[in-house]
Amino acid sequence: MSGEPVLDLGLGAPYHIGIAVYDIEKAMERYGKAFGIRDWRLRETTEQASTWHWHGEPAPSPGMKFAYSVTDLPLLEFLQPTGTAQSSLAKHLREHGEGVFHLGYFVDNIPELLKRAEQLGVPAESGGSQIAYLDPSGAHGVCVELVSEALREPLLHWVRTGEWTL
Repeated sequence: MSGEPVLDLGLGAPYHIGIAVYDIEKAMERYGKAFGIRDWRLRETTEQASTWHWHGEPAPSPGMKFAYSVTDLPLLEFLQPTGTAQSSLAKHLREHGEGVFHLGYFVDNIPELLKRAEQLGVPAESGGSQIAYLDPSGAHGVCVELVSEALREPLLHWVRTGEWTL
């Protein structure tokens, strides 16, 4: 499958680049020194029952640490799995190791976009009502992360200020 179908979704420019890592603290230190990024916003989620899906089947929401660079857009995001739940992130690390994992886009209607992507031959790999990941085979091995537009301001506010209001 080629990358063309994803481009047909009209996503525009990504607001962040997600990078899968084994050790988030080391990654922040390494990138901080290499690229002069002084500030990061770090959070950890726990694995829990939710409305998350893995290849169309209900699954626990995966636990992970994530950190965003406090920089201009596009932001860098590091992601480190912490639980045992199936996830696109854990699969990526198993199959490819550390590196670019996804491009993140704010979208108005995730269910509608997932239907359009499916029609173009790019199925959802995992996700829920606020965040979903398209199968990476539709974008040359890189996941496309769809994030609800409703999360834009709370997420960017957290990156700017460190105040988590979600």
